Amino acid sequence: MSKRLPTLVFWLVAAVLAVYFIGSMFPSILFSNEIEIKPAERTSYNDYLTVTGIALRDEQVFSFGNYPWVSYELANGERAAVGQKVISCSGRELSVTDRLTVDTLDRQIALLEESIRNTSQYDIVTLDNQTREAIENYLGQLDGNSLLHTQKMADAVQVSFIKKDIRASGNSSYYSSVLSQLQATRTAILSEGGHKEESVYTTSAGYFSSNCDGYESVRYSDYGKITVSSLQALLSGGVPDTIEKNAYKLQQYSYWGFACLMDAEDAAGFSSGATFAAEVDVAGFGTQSLTFVVQYVSPEENGQCAVMFQCSFMNEAVYTLRIASVRIIRKTYNGFQIPLSALRMEEEQTGVYVLSGVKLVFKPVRVLFSNDAIAVVVADSASRGLAANDRIVIAGQDIYDGKIININ
Repeated sequence: MSKRLPTLVFWLVAAVLAVYFIGSMFPSILFSNEIEIKPAERTSYNDYLTVTGIALRDEQVFSFGNYPWVSYELANGERAAVGQKVISCSGRELSVTDRLTVDTLDRQIALLEESIRNTSQYDIVTLDNQTREAIENYLGQLDGNSLLHTQKMADAVQVSFIKKDIRASGNSSYYSSVLSQLQATRTAILSEGGHKEESVYTTSAGYFSSNCDGYESVRYSDYGKITVSSLQALLSGGVPDTIEKNAYKLQQYSYWGFACLMDAEDAAGFSSGATFAAEVDVAGFGTQSLTFVVQYVSPEENGQCAVMFQCSFMNEAVYTLRIASVRIIRKTYNGFQIPLSALRMEEEQTGVYVLSGVKLVFKPVRVLFSNDAIAVVVADSASRGLAANDRIVIAGQDIYDGKIININ
């Protein structure tokens, strides 16, 4: 037996060394690799509260007669001065071809008028910079989803080139001649058959819109302390007024209100005077970013509150809003966004497992925000701090600190 002992010891040591060698060279043979990993990426995560409500404004409607052809001089959302021309109209019934021709002429005339106006006050360097900016804006708009805005950006590029040409030559006579020809062609079409083009001028100032939706009599100033019941009636009562065919409206003030319903628990997070960022998707215009100031939070009724926000931003897209769903950003969290499944608890410490080489390492984290799908976390340890591009384990079984593992 004593003679066989060295031999047994030799083979035992050899077996241990073989297992160690194989495990080092091919760890996936010995260790589990059934885990899923994801690189840690820094992000800004918005905690949204989506609400449905109604935009309220102080508006005045103006009728201007029954004309078969109407052309608006201002875009919706633009500011109109007192006595400003806002509409051209004619008693002639235009064919589809003539309507398209007049629309094209209007666009070309507006483009040339903008190009000729105030060109002399800019030097060539300034005009070069304006051209470059117009081209960049146009190329950037190509990634958007608004054909209308893309056309406007294209027109701005053309205007900038014409201005440069006029400034370089010192003479705008060619473009003035083209402008006169376009205006004469337009006048001839509209005056055919003895008809005459007429103009509509404002009698007061305000933000212009050609779209009357029947809610103009519902005034923002009348709902300073809105209730849940009154808001529910507005949202479910239908259009209150008859929509006139030939009419336009002016919003008197730069600010307007957005009233919405929310659960009382959510409403508790909104106090009068607080400011929140918000987003709304507008058909044809894409996502609009707004700033809301809390004006009033109503008393609770059946678990709900009515909240009135005020907004001072106005453009063509925003002026189309009436009943809409808005995403209010309650808070923005900066950290690492990870699946909720990646969070682990070790010795009363929340953290994540990170694959470092072939070994799992537990890194403590602090949870800034979580829901039923994701969490936003930051490092909670100087020595084992979570860092960008760390390979976080987001799924797996039998996970523990120091475990050797291999990812194929």
